[in-house]
Amino acid sequence: MNRSNFVSPRAMFEVLEILAADPDAKLLAGGTDLIVQMREGRVSPRTLVDLSRLSELSCIKLRHDTLHIGCMTTFNQVARNPLVVRHAPVLAQAARQVGSVQIRNQGTIGGNLANASPAADSIPPLITLGAKAEVVSKDGSRSLAVEDLLAGVGVNTLLPGEMIAEVSFSLPAPLARSAFVKLGRRKAMAIARISMAGLLVLSADGLVTEARLALGAVGATVFRALEAEATLLHKPLDRSVVAACLRAVQDTVAQKLGRRASATYKREAIRGVAEELFFQLVPELGAP
Repeated sequence: MNRSNFVSPRAMFEVLEILAADPDAKLLAGGTDLIVQMREGRVSPRTLVDLSRLSELSCIKLRHDTLHIGCMTTFNQVARNPLVVRHAPVLAQAARQVGSVQIRNQGTIGGNLANASPAADSIPPLITLGAKAEVVSKDGSRSLAVEDLLAGVGVNTLLPGEMIAEVSFSLPAPLARSAFVKLGRRKAMAIARISMAGLLVLSADGLVTEARLALGAVGATVFRALEAEATLLHKPLDRSVVAACLRAVQDTVAQKLGRRASATYKREAIRGVAEELFFQLVPELGAP
């Protein structure tokens, strides 16, 4: 690992000044991805910017029915925070499944987003929640949907000099149901081979008024399964409707993967993942 110029600013404006002067500088949040990349020689930044002194970036706040999560908030903090557990259980559930205890204590939600891995555990839940990222630079700030932050495997749409300051989302409707499921290679510290998050909003008479389903580790980015969502809208959550949705999810995965070596396995595996997801979303239907 090449030596970098290590700086540890005490204020946000200092970070943005550094990024403006050296757009290739790397931000050190939890370091669970970046340090590995540096050790393997995949990245060798001239400047390494430590964000650990900026306490304002590690927070979870509810303001005007919108939940704000600072970029330096760890997965353990997300998993345990009462606001997240109450209002966004899908995100708390995913945070509990990230790596090991050590990784959950170090890894941050901002770093997970910026790393843009299609297997990232936080991204499918954030997409189902309609989350936005606040991106800042010396020149100002802009807001973009989480899915618009993703450009490919390990590639984000941040411009030179920009960083993610926080993510935020409006509180889901009171009758919303949400869940997250992933399939890994091992039971412990597993990187997702397939993951799926779902959020459904039901009317008082039990019809689906909103459906968001996000698939991870299937394509180059996490994405919403729009055709599968359409099979649920304005319908009751009975077995036939869920079965139609499962078929649509499988078709989406097959189309996305094409002739890749993993296509046959993942097309079958996603059905089990989706069945488990709907068992959590609609437990009254019984086990799949």
